[in-house]
Amino acid sequence: MIRKYITVSRSPTDRDLLNVHPKNTDALSTSFSELQILSETSGNYVSKFFKDPVTATMGGFSRVTSFVRDNILPSTNMLNRPTEDYSQIFPDITTFKVEQDFDLIATTENKLADRPEVTRSSPLTEAEWHAFLDGEGRVLNVPDLKEKIFRGGIEPSIRKDLWPFLLCYYSWNSTTKERIDSRKHKEDEYFGMKAQWKTITTEQERRFSIFKERKNLIDKDVIRTDRIHPFFAGEKNVHLDQLFSILMTYTQLNFDLGYVQGMSDILSPILLVMEDEVDAFWCFVGYMDNLKLEQNFDMKQEGMKNQLIQLNKLVQVIEPELYGFLQSKESSNMFFCFRWLLIHFKREFTFEDIMRLWEVMWTGLPCQNFHLLLCLAILDGQKRTMTEQDLDFNDILKYVNELSLKLNVEEILRNGESIFLQLKNTPEIPAVLWEIVCHERRGRIVAGLREQHRGHRRPGINQPPAAAAFRIKQVCYSSPVYV
Repeated sequence: MIRKYITVSRSPTDRDLLNVHPKNTDALSTSFSELQILSETSGNYVSKFFKDPVTATMGGFSRVTSFVRDNILPSTNMLNRPTEDYSQIFPDITTFKVEQDFDLIATTENKLADRPEVTRSSPLTEAEWHAFLDGEGRVLNVPDLKEKIFRGGIEPSIRKDLWPFLLCYYSWNSTTKERIDSRKHKEDEYFGMKAQWKTITTEQERRFSIFKERKNLIDKDVIRTDRIHPFFAGEKNVHLDQLFSILMTYTQLNFDLGYVQGMSDILSPILLVMEDEVDAFWCFVGYMDNLKLEQNFDMKQEGMKNQLIQLNKLVQVIEPELYGFLQSKESSNMFFCFRWLLIHFKREFTFEDIMRLWEVMWTGLPCQNFHLLLCLAILDGQKRTMTEQDLDFNDILKYVNELSLKLNVEEILRNGESIFLQLKNTPEIPAVLWEIVCHERRGRIVAGLREQHRGHRRPGINQPPAAAAFRIKQVCYSSPVYV
């Protein structure tokens, strides 16, 4: 009888602890772990999206369908409620149109500018890279270097030199000598942390359930990570041992977060490029911690929920027809983009393409949340098929999952930048969109708008003053091309 009112799940961090949750309160806050729609165990909420072939995912997809229909989508009676009641009952993930403060509905008053053509350039060469270094090895003119990388990526032969800078392992203004000294210190630090878990005895491990569970999960994930790639193929592959060691050591560095499935996907291209256990570890740490990817793996999934909400808002304004279609198919929650966001498109592109995509994203150009615009770029290329085939909820999930390794990375990058320029060239875009796209500049944008409006009649949110709109753009664009 009690199960009618509550759900019970085992804690992913303490096997002796049971979490009790009331049913049907705030569906969005119910974690993906608790729902077990994306995992085999509550601590690994993403694995169902990583199963191959597609048929292995359909069980999870059906649970997503049930969850959305039972908990998120409004019933007929609820649709008849007043707007203010409706906005309180349903979370942001499906009901942006009732958020009167943001007024994000794309109407004729909020017409977008045309989407311009965008071209891309050739990758950064070794000669060009050396031209950015002074006599002591400091990087000169970092904005221009990032602009070059954003435009065309990096030649494979010098990725090993550039990625540590992009991933915050090396400081841009450090000398060659300082980097050598820093690496020695980081090497000692790494092996010190590695020794902590390597010296745990079998008896200690037997009494250390969290450690044992994480170790087993990492071991299970490593042996199936990118095994078709030559770098990780074969039995007794030393690179698999390095993957295991790096991930185990990361759990020592960030014990609160621990290990979550999907992290091995993030690490494998980094290890492939760096070809060194220590360097790969610190680059991985930079991606997870300094570039904030760790928020995707937090047990509460707040980072993932926020990104799904932000993507919903962007689709609503930039692709209103697609948004209407997704609403009609109970898919406007954007769950089908979950894997894209979680591991930054790792499963959607070939190894070479994902390395190109990531290094472009790591420049921070043309905006902080460029990955959300890349999601829009992919959807823009698929919306015709999705709508013409009139795909339903499960079909959309299946269709998106099957796009893996079929996408053109250069086309996606062009379209993503084109969408950004479209937003830039739209003079009356809602300020809240800039808060999403230029995430790290949010406080400055809001403060600037408040200062502008102080003592004056507040204009409509869809009609910010020209000066305020200009200031928003100036804050967002760190490249000379966009000023």
